[in-house]
Amino acid sequence: MADHYLYLDETGTLDFEDRPGEQYFGVGSAYFAGDQLVKGLHARNDSARTRAEMYSEIAIQSPRFDATMLLKHRSSDRVRRGGKVQLYKLTCWMHLRRVVMSVAHPGDRIFVIVGHLTTSNRRDAMRHAINDVCQQVGHD
Repeated sequence: MADHYLYLDETGTLDFEDRPGEQYFGVGSAYFAGDQLVKGLHARNDSARTRAEMYSEIAIQSPRFDATMLLKHRSSDRVRRGGKVQLYKLTCWMHLRRVVMSVAHPGDRIFVIVGHLTTSNRRDAMRHAINDVCQQVGHD
């Protein structure tokens, strides 16, 4: 049994408007096998020293990076009716299914660490979506 860590973050807006530069919604991850990073990083808010230390640690661990991008105007009616949470959930499901199936084996533990969401309602909805997705993509 091995431990796997996926640091997940999103890009784009969770709506179905077709504005220039906002046609896609995506999820990206940094995957680490075995050891988890001991400090968090959010490059926008951290000092140059903290970023340099974190990047040095990341380089030593040689993480795997993956991204999944969805063209929102091609979303099904079901996804559109489900709104923001359904779009987020679908993107995470597509992403995690592919990554987990390629790095983990039955019995392994997978830890999904998700970027900070600003509102408690959105945070709760997305946490439930991630938990549901993780149950669906499990190997056991």
